[in-house]
Amino acid sequence: MSQMERKPIPLTEEEKKSPIAKYYRETLATPNPKLMGILAQGPMDPSKALMPDQIEKMYEPGYMDVETGYCILDNGAGYVAVNNVFPGVTIEMMQWWFAWHALEQIRYRIWNPCCHPTIAVADVDRAYIQNPDIPLAKKSQNVVHFVVEDIGGGPQNILIHFLDHSQITVLMTKSWQRPIRRCLADMGLCPAAERMPRLIRHRLL
Repeated sequence: MSQMERKPIPLTEEEKKSPIAKYYRETLATPNPKLMGILAQGPMDPSKALMPDQIEKMYEPGYMDVETGYCILDNGAGYVAVNNVFPGVTIEMMQWWFAWHALEQIRYRIWNPCCHPTIAVADVDRAYIQNPDIPLAKKSQNVVHFVVEDIGGGPQNILIHFLDHSQITVLMTKSWQRPIRRCLADMGLCPAAERMPRLIRHRLL
């Protein structure tokens, strides 16, 4: 079943009273046809996947051989990369979104009413995100999102670990000290219940 064929997950009576419920009722945007065309061509060459120990390549000039694609890696893990451009969106907006949406179910459902049933964070992570002394750029690092999400094979229980860059083998190298103007990247292993781990990569150019 395609995303467009799925029915929205109903809001609770309390959620319907929320001032942001109006956004839940908006029509889902049509996926980028260029990216959908690339994905429709089938799996990419696994040898062109960007592994965690190669993250510094994301800060090199130009583009990699495969910016959008998916495959099964040699270790049996699934891999997905998407270079999706968001006109007018800043890095600060993305940092705010990843911190903000995890705090309420309705926020996660607004993101995708058909495929995002639930989200939760541990009390310690909630306190961390809401702490005014934590910089915005840090609020989506070193936290775990407990979600139920349908990514094509039916609802799954998924743990999404948002790591800081030092946890992905990037220490204070020369390239890391340069100002980052090109992208925002979060990488982490996301083991789903009864399914293989998946490498999640978010990149904003």
